[in-house]
Amino acid sequence: MRLDAKFFLEKLKSASVSSGKWPMVSVRDTFGENVLLPNIFERVPASSEEFGKPILVPYDAFRYLPYSNDLLSKSQVASFDRLEVKRGWLLIVCSGRNLGPVVMVDRFLERFVMSHDMIRICVEPSDDLFYFSAVMHTRVGQALIRTDRNGSVIDHLDANQVSSLRYPLVNASLRKDCAEAFGGAFSLREEARLTLQAAAGAFLELCGLSTYEGSLNAEDKAREFTLFRSHIVDRLDSEP
Repeated sequence: MRLDAKFFLEKLKSASVSSGKWPMVSVRDTFGENVLLPNIFERVPASSEEFGKPILVPYDAFRYLPYSNDLLSKSQVASFDRLEVKRGWLLIVCSGRNLGPVVMVDRFLERFVMSHDMIRICVEPSDDLFYFSAVMHTRVGQALIRTDRNGSVIDHLDANQVSSLRYPLVNASLRKDCAEAFGGAFSLREEARLTLQAAAGAFLELCGLSTYEGSLNAEDKAREFTLFRSHIVDRLDSEP
C-alpha cells in the first residue's frame, strides 16, 4: 500500500495531459533510434586539457557561460567517446528533482563532455528538433516528459522512455514559427557565448592572467578574482 501523496498526484497529472485537436507523435517517430544514455562511469582526472576535456554536470550545463573544475581523461575513461556531445544534440536532464529541463548543444558547449545524467537526442539541427525543443520548454512539455518516470527514491528516465515520449504536432505554420524562433535564439546565443569567451580571453591576456582564449577550467587564475553569490548575500548590489 502506498500512502505518499506524490505518487497519486503524479498519476492524476499524467491523466490530464491532452493534445486537444492535434495529433501526437513520438520522439522515435521523428528522430529514429538516435536517443542515447551513457552508462555510469568512473571519473579519472586528466592533468591538463591536452589529455582530457572539462566535464559538466546537468546543473552547470544551464549556465550561460559554463565552466568546470574537473578534466576527464580521454585515455583512462573507456566510455569517453559516449560522453562527448556534438553541436545540435538535445540534452535532457534524466535524474533527480530537476528532471526534465532541456538544452541544445552549440559550438561552445561541445567543448565539454557531459555526465551520464543527461539523455542525448543525437541528431543534426533541424526544424523538427527546434520545434521539439520549443515544446519541451513549455509546462505541457515538462508535464509530458515527467509522466513516465520511474525510481523509488530518485526519479529518473531511461533512453527508451524518452524515445517513446509522445508530443503534440501542431499545424505546419505554427511549427515553422516555433522552429524559426528557437533556431534564431540558438544561433544568437551561440554567437554571443563564443564572442564573450573570446573577449574574456583577450582581456585576460592583456592583463597577463592568461595566455590562451579564456580557460574553460574554473581553476584558471582569473577566477581568483571571482566571488560566489553566497559569499556576498548581505550586499544590496549583489545579483539576486
